[in-house]
Amino acid sequence: MFKTRISVSIDRSREDVFDYVTDPANDVQWQGSCQGSHWASEGPHGVGSTQNLVNRFLGRKIKSTLEVTACRPLPFWKSTGCPHHRPQPTDVRRCCHE
Repeated sequence: MFKTRISVSIDRSREDVFDYVTDPANDVQWQGSCQGSHWASEGPHGVGSTQNLVNRFLGRKIKSTLEVTACRPLPFWKSTGCPHHRPQPTDVRRCCHE
């Protein structure tokens, strides 16, 4: 397993950034490999909610389902899932720090 960590400074409030990065409708705007993403479960969204997404990696289309496994108002959101073609779990953590 490999880990990737990306950090960026954004001139917006933590609340605005957190709301943006935890909304799957915005994934295609800020994730270069994302080709589509949407909630698979009804709202309100939090722990137990699921998200379907499609990414392109090394020329291959990868469909995945993520489940939100941790959510605190700020600064942390964690989802875990598996690409549909192989059973290797993926952890996605979105943190907003001052």
